[in-house]
Amino acid sequence: MRKRRYNHSDEKLQQMEETRLAILSAAFKEFSTQGYENASMAEIAKSAKTAKGTLYNYFESKQKLYAEIAWKIMQQLEKTVCDQVNENNTGLERVKKIGRELYRFFRNNRFYYEVFSFLNTNIMEIIGNDSRFSRDPIAEITVASIEQGKKDGSISCDVHPVKFLAFASSTIWGMLMYMHERGDSIIAKTGLSEEEMVDYCFEGIEKALL
Repeated sequence: MRKRRYNHSDEKLQQMEETRLAILSAAFKEFSTQGYENASMAEIAKSAKTAKGTLYNYFESKQKLYAEIAWKIMQQLEKTVCDQVNENNTGLERVKKIGRELYRFFRNNRFYYEVFSFLNTNIMEIIGNDSRFSRDPIAEITVASIEQGKKDGSISCDVHPVKFLAFASSTIWGMLMYMHERGDSIIAKTGLSEEEMVDYCFEGIEKALL
């Protein structure tokens, strides 16, 4: 039996990928505990058990590293939403599921919420010309679902997809900001549960589709 030739290049590629994953794991921890402004590239390198110079070989700046973390979160969000959307659902049901899943995703992980909040006000500094962020997969899925809903009769033909996206995303993000920053005090003052307030929010979004 012929023995498999040992390939040093394969081993090198594996080591490089392991180092890259270690850096991303360390960066995730550093950014989630310190925030973008206070995060230290030196601490990330130390946590990843690599030299600071090696870190910069993989990610040339803190902005590039933060953008990579944001991209990983976006990929996870897309997968989470797609896993929950059933092609057998009506267009209206799909849009409602997308909205709920979007809210749940960012509500259950404060770091994800903080990353995208930071991007909203610093997008050019962090993203720059990174072409990966040129498309919005959640918006694409939502628009497709609206068009499906128009065809199956569950969504009004008068609904303008772009206008709806602007309204729904600002409403959902506003509720997320509301609950992350002031949720406990608001719940205590109003006597309403978070579930009741979120349900009311999504009732308004659904009405915009009918």
